[in-house]
Amino acid sequence: MDKKEIQAEVTRRLAQENSKTSTFKALKGKGVRDAVLANMIASYAEPARVEAHTLAVKILVGISWLQLVLAVMVVLMLGVSFGWLMALVLTAATGAFCYLFVWGFKNHKAGVYNAWLFLTVINFHRHFKDFAEAPTMNTILLLLNIGLLGFIFYLRSKLFPDMVLVGPMKVRGEYRFSS
Repeated sequence: MDKKEIQAEVTRRLAQENSKTSTFKALKGKGVRDAVLANMIASYAEPARVEAHTLAVKILVGISWLQLVLAVMVVLMLGVSFGWLMALVLTAATGAFCYLFVWGFKNHKAGVYNAWLFLTVINFHRHFKDFAEAPTMNTILLLLNIGLLGFIFYLRSKLFPDMVLVGPMKVRGEYRFSS
């Protein structure tokens, strides 16, 4: 089996409410590495979990739309100094990049949650760059960013309980799943 067939089989089995552990055991050694298979299984958002956290996902999608609009406005204003063509190109690229997060949160893609967490953590140092120039504003932005980071981490842990940091849970060399 190739990777797409295995992904389809994982989705089919989990949609039929087979346990994640039995799905892993049944598909282990069928054409992809165990780590890839475990990631496919851990990245599956169970419909019951999605339903239970619909409001939180809608709030996150709304926040993402707001970030998209603000980012596009800022890039458009800054890009005008390079010329209108460059401003449009940069704005389109920024909008497309930000929309990937909106789409991923709306469609419950674990990789998008992981990417957002990773990008946020590696950019934390920017909050302290010119902290002394505007300490109140930087403190507010830092607290908002920490709050959003916590919210997204919390939501990811509820939708994808088998994810640890950026990969599936592994205990003593074996992959462990919640069901």
